[in-house]
Amino acid sequence: MVAWPFLLPNVLVRAMVSHGFLRLLGDLQRLEGYWNQLLRDFPEHPARGKETRSIPLTLYGDEGNALGGSWMTFHFQPDLSPLLSNSACSRYLITTVPSSMYVYDEDGVNVTLQAVGAIIRDSINDLGTRGCTIRDESGDTVLDLQFYLVNFKGDWKYISQLFCLERYATREEVCWKCMATKGTSDESWSYSNVSDDAPWRSTMYSQLPWPNHVVPSLTSVLGFSLKMIGVDILHIWHLGVGRDLCASAIRILASKRGYWRGRNQEERLKTATQRLKWYAKQNRHSLALSKLSKQSLSWKTDAFPELKAKGYDCFVVLRWLVWEAGNKDIGNDTLATALWSADCWLNLLAKSSMFLSDLEESNRLTLGRLMINTYACLATHAVENKQFLFRLRPKFHLLHHLTIDTRPSNLNSNIHATWIDEDGVKKWMRIKRQVHKRTATISVIQRFVLGLRTTLARGMELARSSQ
Repeated sequence: MVAWPFLLPNVLVRAMVSHGFLRLLGDLQRLEGYWNQLLRDFPEHPARGKETRSIPLTLYGDEGNALGGSWMTFHFQPDLSPLLSNSACSRYLITTVPSSMYVYDEDGVNVTLQAVGAIIRDSINDLGTRGCTIRDESGDTVLDLQFYLVNFKGDWKYISQLFCLERYATREEVCWKCMATKGTSDESWSYSNVSDDAPWRSTMYSQLPWPNHVVPSLTSVLGFSLKMIGVDILHIWHLGVGRDLCASAIRILASKRGYWRGRNQEERLKTATQRLKWYAKQNRHSLALSKLSKQSLSWKTDAFPELKAKGYDCFVVLRWLVWEAGNKDIGNDTLATALWSADCWLNLLAKSSMFLSDLEESNRLTLGRLMINTYACLATHAVENKQFLFRLRPKFHLLHHLTIDTRPSNLNSNIHATWIDEDGVKKWMRIKRQVHKRTATISVIQRFVLGLRTTLARGMELARSSQ
């Protein structure tokens, strides 16, 4: 038993349904089409045969900082909510747990998070078995609904702890999806091997990524599959490989005479900053990055450059670099292609629906292959020339998976992006800073519940106006 406050999903969902907020849990008219697609991935899922009355959910977790420590925050979202871009109306708090409470066993398993996961699992499984009944005014049953967890999303650290991953970025075997390694004993198995015949490609989902004697609590949710664990594009690209690509590209261009005005690198970076801000303003992009400098690029002679900026800033900088390369030849076709293909690939996913069409899926694979191969080529060239450019970190391997993994449903991997979820965590951390540490979690839950009816009523109005 975990002595900790929770707002259990089954309690909240039934309360929302009984008070007339079912619309915010999903559009019932979209259910059949949704499951007809998704069940191609999971043919034995318990929602089969109940497609018109099964509502899909996603579980999210991430750590936020408040009151002198970090707090793991859990919330869930209905995948078919009409307001997925509105964190207040579509992200529902479950609990927050301070990292100071973490307890690890001899195998390194986070026992605390496994106990929390077990409570969440039991609550959501209750929604899949007992379900939620909708009754008319006379008390007669109109519809029985079931709810199922079909996606898990969060950053790599969260996923690693939640599912007790043995294969992780800090280990020799780096990937929970396959058996890729860092290549210490056999370079052909290295995650940097992007060839079509790389041996790790034949091992995808062939072995469980947690110890044989460990059963992560959330793997017991109804219909669970390893393929439900998502890769977050925000952390993998915008806070990962994208930072490496953009910083390396800027370093190359600022080191060249004549591309940007200036007698030295500092002056050229100043010119680049002016051009970036002009571009952002012209295209109505917000930009938190104050300037491009050697400090903001982590520009050192003995280290890989990395753009120290927010995720959205990385998106803007990439777009700007593509624009710069289109206006003036950068003198490196491979780099220009890497920038262009990355921008096109991200744009395709961001603008497509939850399930890609066959044409979109084909374009995703083609653009992704081009992006991965050109980046790997740039990294290889840098190593051969003893340059600290285009870092190949383990996140690059997960990005590679995003470009080659296929599912019969053509599910868009962008649904695992956590942009909106991060907004929810920031909001709850702001509340924590206003309360006492000893009562922080219960206070956050109470304040969330206190304002929930008003929030949901506003959400219903927004949902009606968007129809």
